[in-house]
Amino acid sequence: MSSNNRPDDNLLVVTETLPPVDGHPAAISTSPSPLLQQLELACQTGSLPEVERILPQITPLPDLENISPTAGVALSGCLRAAVTHQHRDIVRTLLKSGFLPNRLSGSSINAALHGDDTITLLVFLESGWDVNERGQDMIMRPLLQHAINRPSIRSFLLANGADPNLENERGTTALETAVQSSSSTETVKELLDSGGDPLRDDSLIIAAALGKLDVAELLLERGANVNASMKELAHPWGQRTRITALDAAAGRNQFHMVEWLKSRGATARNNV
Repeated sequence: MSSNNRPDDNLLVVTETLPPVDGHPAAISTSPSPLLQQLELACQTGSLPEVERILPQITPLPDLENISPTAGVALSGCLRAAVTHQHRDIVRTLLKSGFLPNRLSGSSINAALHGDDTITLLVFLESGWDVNERGQDMIMRPLLQHAINRPSIRSFLLANGADPNLENERGTTALETAVQSSSSTETVKELLDSGGDPLRDDSLIIAAALGKLDVAELLLERGANVNASMKELAHPWGQRTRITALDAAAGRNQFHMVEWLKSRGATARNNV
């Protein structure tokens, strides 16, 4: 152990210098240390005693910026193995030992999502995971947006504080995603019942473009502005022409939607 009581690099990775080959210079190769390989095997097989034997030798983990790519992949692989095999006692132990930050836990949370595993997601929540986490390079965050067509996960996340109005890096909300991708009006209704606000996004415009009359009617009932223009988008995604619901419906030849919107007071056009 180093003087700051964090593990030395050689406890996480093994570094080798490979000899020159065919005129190419010597190269540096790194691989997970034997301890990390043993930890991953224990996570796969569900051996909590083995996990508890190894963890004191590699924790507390270095600060994230000091964890090498090789070590980061190996550490996240250990947690993901425990999640995939549903060894939840090991998952809880790893999270309490410093594996919670997104760089180490992100792929494991995604694995629980794709496995419809709300029990394991509850372990993450109980260990301090933020259900609304998002940030740079967090491609699948907020998680709710990727659970729209997974009813059990969607309802679980909403019941535990997931915000339907939270935007991802592209400026899209879960409510917009539901209008776009769900075939069920009930899904949109669930998000609205959980705080989704159609005044804050482009959900009505999306419904108009797709000709989803039932969804559009529900959104108007919940306060959507029939004459609103598209919201502004921040760099780097760029700003689209800020069309209205009428523009969207007319541009997609949704003639029934155009007439319906007009019957509900729609007049605004940006002439696109």
